[in-house]
Amino acid sequence: MEKKSACSAARSTVFAIFLGFFLAASASVAEGSSQDKNLTAIQKTVEKELQKHGVLAGNAIQVGFENGTITLTGTVQTLAQKTQAGRDAAAAKGHFSVKNDLTLVKSDLTPMQVAEGLAAVLEMSSFYGIFDRCGFRVDPEGVVTLMGWVYLLGRTAEYTKLAEAQPGVTKVVNELRPIMPSEEDNALRLQVARLIYSRPMAASFARQTGPVHILVENGVVTLAGTVSSEGDGSAYISRVRNNTRALAIVNELRVNSK
Repeated sequence: MEKKSACSAARSTVFAIFLGFFLAASASVAEGSSQDKNLTAIQKTVEKELQKHGVLAGNAIQVGFENGTITLTGTVQTLAQKTQAGRDAAAAKGHFSVKNDLTLVKSDLTPMQVAEGLAAVLEMSSFYGIFDRCGFRVDPEGVVTLMGWVYLLGRTAEYTKLAEAQPGVTKVVNELRPIMPSEEDNALRLQVARLIYSRPMAASFARQTGPVHILVENGVVTLAGTVSSEGDGSAYISRVRNNTRALAIVNELRVNSK
């Protein structure tokens, strides 16, 4: 009788152990299945955002998810696409952290070609006006440095975005200086603009050579940009000198070489 009871107890113990392993395995499978579903859902959400903003087209982007972190790997054509992809991943529901490991496809463009492309886009920009002056240089590694001034404080970021969207740009260093004019400077700025752009054919010259950019800071007027001839440049300077109370005039105008 005792032997029979011992055998029964042993069988019960073995069954309990087997049941424990079975339940643990089932839980593990269920947990793994849940994680797979979460990964798939997050991937679809991020990819939908990438598609909406045109980031997937022409790029090879993989979306991963582990331990609460969304990871982006693969390649993109421009810095702007990498930045946008990071924003799209961060927009996924759940407040996940984002690790953006996207890399840029190596460009065959020379620094000169990158500069020409950026200059053309800058010229066509809807926000680049006569009260901003955005110059730049491109180094052999594709690093663009923006230089000059902007009239509106928040516009510096717009120029960074514009440069990041250009093929061949690997990094943007923004050294643009925002100008905060006083009421007196603002009035003088508008007066100078009227003096220059009220001149007959001034609009035509601006289309041919680019606009004359105007900076007024502490009563000092700076004119920058290109003009058709030295005579045009001298005429602009004279009009400002003879018709305003500018404390000084800085001439950064140059004759168009084309």
